[in-house]
Amino acid sequence: DTTVTYAFTDFGGLVSALAADPTDPANTTLQSTKTTGAQTWAGTTVSPAGGLASPIPFAAGASTLSVKIYAPAAGLVVRFKAENAATPTISVETEATTTTMGWQTLVFDFANQATGTAAINYANTYNMLSLFYNFGSVGTGEVFYADSIFFGGSTGGGGPVLSPMSLPVTWDDTTVNYVFTDFGGNASTLAADPTDPANTTLQSTKTTGAQTWAGTTISPAGGFATAIPFAAGASTLSAKIYAPAAGLPVRLKAENGADPTISVETETMTTAMGWQTLVFDFANQAPGTAAINYANTYNMLSVFYNFGSAGTGQVFYADSIFFGGSTGGPVMTPMSLPMTWDDTTVNYVYTDFGGATSLLISDSSTAGNRMLRSIKAAGAQSWAGTTFGGATGLMNAIPFTAGATSIAVKIHAPAANVVVRLKAEKAGDPNVAVETEATTTRVGWQTLIFNFSNHVSGTPALDTMQSYNLLSLFYGFGTAGNSEIYYTDSVYFRSNPVTTGLRSLDAQQSLRVYPNPSQGQVNLAYAPVLTGTHQVQLIDMTGRKVWEAVHFLDANEETLLQLNFGSLTPGTYLIRIFPAARPEASERLRLLIGN
Repeated sequence: DTTVTYAFTDFGGLVSALAADPTDPANTTLQSTKTTGAQTWAGTTVSPAGGLASPIPFAAGASTLSVKIYAPAAGLVVRFKAENAATPTISVETEATTTTMGWQTLVFDFANQATGTAAINYANTYNMLSLFYNFGSVGTGEVFYADSIFFGGSTGGGGPVLSPMSLPVTWDDTTVNYVFTDFGGNASTLAADPTDPANTTLQSTKTTGAQTWAGTTISPAGGFATAIPFAAGASTLSAKIYAPAAGLPVRLKAENGADPTISVETETMTTAMGWQTLVFDFANQAPGTAAINYANTYNMLSVFYNFGSAGTGQVFYADSIFFGGSTGGPVMTPMSLPMTWDDTTVNYVYTDFGGATSLLISDSSTAGNRMLRSIKAAGAQSWAGTTFGGATGLMNAIPFTAGATSIAVKIHAPAANVVVRLKAEKAGDPNVAVETEATTTRVGWQTLIFNFSNHVSGTPALDTMQSYNLLSLFYGFGTAGNSEIYYTDSVYFRSNPVTTGLRSLDAQQSLRVYPNPSQGQVNLAYAPVLTGTHQVQLIDMTGRKVWEAVHFLDANEETLLQLNFGSLTPGTYLIRIFPAARPEASERLRLLIGN
């Protein structure tokens, strides 16, 4: 209104000016910048020094003011203060939280005063207003816009009065006031799904240097409107999470909003890079934390991404959090040998150490194939590497026996003559361990054979009476990191080379085929037991040979064939491989073609 004198006074480092609406240049707004280093209480008084021409008409049952605000992010606290211009000791303050990046109407109920401030007194006169953006936080240059401030609920404000949060939390319901609070260095905001721009998610960045316990509380300060319905036999919550890598621990904490001493925490591991549904069973509490008590009320949730590790800038997204088992995603099986990274039902867990950084990625040259990329960062320790298996190790122990002591690893190396060390140990007992080494022979893909009967000098020898269920790979062992990049495509157990007899690769695990079952497009990978020219055959269940090829095996290289059996009748087949001159030394694997 060009006939009105709009007075505003900044304090604490806020800088305001009349400016165009960022979404509508014809609309005038009050733009406020909380400058870098501004006080936690920086704000703007939006009335003249003597107060508004008419006092705010507060009365019992009529205690709300609404503000249409454009915010730079969701989850930011905005405080609103009403006071008497002549007597500043007469005041009342309340708060609301932004719900999105962009325009929204926040409703401030002065009957619910902010903690530690005076309650409203309807006998008093309140004729001055002040807004405090991102109250409680030092300024970082955030910019806010106020379009209108009016008395009463949300009438005329351009937005509804929002309902309080409860489970399920989806971030998509525009009638819900989605509140979240970061701590320890997390930085969250409502953002588009990285794979579906039409879907709203909660994006959380564990900023570089963030605390190991950094996280986000995804409920209001007092808790959800409805408590989490935990009961004996009903103790799980599920969260659909987009993770930057597999093998990252995610902790979920449920507590009582009024009594933080009442809490229960549990953990699970991310299973892949990308979307996955993680199931949290609070009946299995995290070590060192309190057990669930079904008599207690739990109405607040906090999520901790990559719990136990300092922040490195990793970005996570949460799409939905709901009560109950695993609806919306599979329960993953623990990992074991062989490790191919390709089975989407397996929970591939890996942990980096010493400055290595690993990530599951898709193979751009082979459809359906995934591999583990590992970067030995500049300055990384000479012993930097990656451990495969969670805290309890692989599901099945490595089947070492006399005469069967080798593990093969298909590796893409950045150079020849790089020493790679492989360590097998017993989870929970690092005194039970054995280490051996192999050396790369070229730049590029090659299969390295690690024979644990030849242990590294100065380290314990293999004891086949012990149980080994953890593996660790050390790339460029003995040399500090220089940002080298390695890729691991498969890790599998194999017998020591023999020259006679029939050996089923269902057991030997040197031959693998994926996908299996297949619609006809098949990748066949096998590591050499014997070098030289080999026959590859496909045999149906009547014993009839339906396909055959000849291939040469390199002793240092796993071989990959890309085959098309789409013209074959659906059913079960045997893939058989043997030296061309010695068909009795064959290896085989079952393949299912069809649905």
